[in-house]
Amino acid sequence: MVARTPITSNLTKNGVDLSLVKLPRLEVLDPFDIEPLKDQIRKQFLGINELAASIAAAGQATPVIVRDLGSKSKFPFGLVDGERRLRSCRQLKRGIIAVIHDGSMDLEDVHALSVAANFGRQKHDAMEIAKAIRRFRKTKKKWREIKDIFGKSMGWVAQHYRLLQLHPQIQAWLVPGAEMPSDKTNGNQNGKKGEAENASLGSRKIRTRLNFSLALQLLALPKRQQLKLATLIVEKGMSLAEARRAILKQARKQPGFVSNTLPNEWRASICSMAKNIATSVGIYNDMPGDEFKRIFNGVPWTEVEKIYGLLEKADEEVANLVRGLRRFLGK
Repeated sequence: MVARTPITSNLTKNGVDLSLVKLPRLEVLDPFDIEPLKDQIRKQFLGINELAASIAAAGQATPVIVRDLGSKSKFPFGLVDGERRLRSCRQLKRGIIAVIHDGSMDLEDVHALSVAANFGRQKHDAMEIAKAIRRFRKTKKKWREIKDIFGKSMGWVAQHYRLLQLHPQIQAWLVPGAEMPSDKTNGNQNGKKGEAENASLGSRKIRTRLNFSLALQLLALPKRQQLKLATLIVEKGMSLAEARRAILKQARKQPGFVSNTLPNEWRASICSMAKNIATSVGIYNDMPGDEFKRIFNGVPWTEVEKIYGLLEKADEEVANLVRGLRRFLGK
């Protein structure tokens, strides 16, 4: 048993003043004795069934925070933080571990503490999850047990586990904050984080330079080819659509390749794409001549030529798709 620092000693050998910290009361409570937070900012509580399964399988990892409401209240305790855990333990009819805040607090103080408790929490990244699954497998845990611990589907667990088949360098790039090739080639020269940091997806910007979805698609390739293509995707700052096309183009060259996308999903994708193209292009086609001209007035001719070239390329791609479908229909 580790000896505790005497109460009379304020400082540890490392200069830490232990007297500044007051240990909270930690108790196991009946979850039905805890009143949910009134006027809760969060209105949707998702994944209660999954969290309940996880608590049942592995126990409650984090206590909820409650305040003592006194004996005159309908509920002995009021919730400050942890409503998903509270709902899950109620569903399981299981005792809940709670830290009891014994300070005097008005409702605004409670809301402030609730926001502070939830804000900035770091979730596990994809590779941390994959490595946790590998550790569970090494300890002989069954897939069903692992699924219940995470409170996720078997497919979710299997997808994360497959990330361990990626090239080690790609695994390292999937960790948030990892230095990417674009950081070296672009960021150090112009003070930015690299063009891939701001790769475009339509009118939006994506910050994930190599994300979970792309990583799964890279698994169709041998490891050396994975790394070569992943490096190209990052250095060129490809959009998600551009990266997906590049990966599929290489994957289709692999013997026995079968797309994970089902035929009905491809059809739905084509319909959605066609509607989006028609609507997006229609916005410009609806413009009166003067308004359309104002877009390009004063713009360098080289830029206008570039836009024209991009539109010609898009027109060619759409025309090829239309011709393919026309041949299928026998028209």
